[in-house]
Amino acid sequence: MAGALRWRLVVRTVLATAWAALLALCGLLAITDWTARFPGFAAGCVVAGVTLIAMAEFVFAVLVADRLFPGSSRVVSGGVQAASAATFILGAAYLAANLIGAVS
Repeated sequence: MAGALRWRLVVRTVLATAWAALLALCGLLAITDWTARFPGFAAGCVVAGVTLIAMAEFVFAVLVADRLFPGSSRVVSGGVQAASAATFILGAAYLAANLIGAVS
């Protein structure tokens, strides 16, 4: 039974790490490549990239770091999670407002 629980943790950790890595890679791509491809929407591309990187950090902090280091300080881990979640929410709100034309 302990072996099955360990394998579940390993599989969840690998999948969550891959998910976070893909989000971060897409965020870096948005910042570096999309700004050149879409010069009229360069600021939006940078915001989208930062939002994707914040999402990656949040996914990794919640799904991987909390499980691998359960004895870590709740103040530190909660602060990291809150900061990345706030960055994600603000970035998504800016992109949504930009999409409907409320922000230029």
